[in-house]
Amino acid sequence: MSKQARRETAREFLEGLSTDELKYIAAYFGARTLDPKLSNQAATRGTRACEIQHYERIRGRKVVQASPHGGTRTATKPTSAVSHKMIVLLEFLTVSERTSSSAKSWPAAAGSA
Repeated sequence: MSKQARRETAREFLEGLSTDELKYIAAYFGARTLDPKLSNQAATRGTRACEIQHYERIRGRKVVQASPHGGTRTATKPTSAVSHKMIVLLEFLTVSERTSSSAKSWPAAAGSA
């Protein structure tokens, strides 16, 4: 598969995502920039899954749930929506890593943002 065809595949994948899913992927890449545990360049799919679980833990996500007695409680287990986003992120990383060997191959022309 050519480089252009792989880019198109990744683009088509992203075009099918919701705004929340895109934000989750963007937040992951932001965290990946800051946390060396998330930037394993030669990762397998299983290693990437562990990185995503680590990412979710460091996000410190607390899910507020309504109590049957009128109060609220917090839970640390990801909701089904977060679990879904974790799966989408893993699939995106799989697709994008077939497209590009690493983020450092992305063009960074001088003077462009």
